[in-house]
Amino acid sequence: MAFILPSEYQIAASLFSASSIREFFLPDLYKSLGFPTEYEDRRSLFWQASEGSLEDSATLMEELGEISFDDWSLINLLRTNYLDFQRTFFDQAEVFDTKRAYLGYFLQYAKISELLEGARNIFEIGPGQGHLAVLTAKSLEGLESYSALDAVQSNYCFQSAYWSNAIGINFVESALRYLPTAPVPSYLKSSSHPRIRPMANASLPLVRHLPWWWLDLSNSEQYRSTFHNTDLIIASACLNELKPECLNFLLDTLAANVQIGTRLFYQCPGHRYDSRNLVETLFSRGFHPEFIVGWNPPFVNFRLARPMALFKATGVPLSDVSYHQSLALSNGTLTFVKPEWQSRLVEFYARRHSELTG
Repeated sequence: MAFILPSEYQIAASLFSASSIREFFLPDLYKSLGFPTEYEDRRSLFWQASEGSLEDSATLMEELGEISFDDWSLINLLRTNYLDFQRTFFDQAEVFDTKRAYLGYFLQYAKISELLEGARNIFEIGPGQGHLAVLTAKSLEGLESYSALDAVQSNYCFQSAYWSNAIGINFVESALRYLPTAPVPSYLKSSSHPRIRPMANASLPLVRHLPWWWLDLSNSEQYRSTFHNTDLIIASACLNELKPECLNFLLDTLAANVQIGTRLFYQCPGHRYDSRNLVETLFSRGFHPEFIVGWNPPFVNFRLARPMALFKATGVPLSDVSYHQSLALSNGTLTFVKPEWQSRLVEFYARRHSELTG
């Protein structure tokens, strides 16, 4: 099964060094925080697998509340796939069992599957370890395709190997498909690694992996059809961490290509390292909120609800002052819940807790 190694990624990315959007996607914030943004070889990717292995799971368990047998089955499905990938790809007997990561991604999946029924084509920005794509592709009924874009080499190569193992022949690595016509090393043209065994499953949706330079191909048919068919965009814990020009470019691209009615969901907007107002920025690109829940939601029913938001593409920018005024936008934590979404969120958490507070 084809996936991309760190050395292959570096060569492919270098072919786009003159791209007008290259500077947008440099991971400056991650580097400043000490996050490993680049690895030299396959073995070094192993340490990427440790994310979430030592963190406390108590707050996630409190929010999840009662976990049903079906819930545990899905969490165990994710765990089984992750441990199998590590043992297969790294040939390691001792692997990272990242319990907090399983719970965190399951919580996102639970909200998507219960609150956003009917999603057929998903586009994820910044998939992190890649757990949500595996869980969603293998569990969300009716899903047809899952496309995911990342610009951090360490994350990208890890996701590529993980998804190749977990998804099998339904996984498409696109990083080597959109190279310039300049001479390219032959091994880059067909990256095949026999250690990852094919796991054919015709019932799984297509999972397509996209590098940042895919966004430089606005004249390609796949580019247009991917955005046109998307009905749900996921961008958790990353939007505030993008460079301002990168965030603006991504939102402009989405606004120009997705259909009216497409939803954008995030659980946690990410660490804000400047004075940006994310909601106002989304407004200016024609995305209007359906709900926003902060760390301290005003509804007692929500208990420890993690910050999350759902926006809907309307094509109408910030000049629609009725939305703007109703939110009383500021640089602080915002909370806005449409009446119909408030009732659905209360029902969601009611199912997750045996007893509501208050």
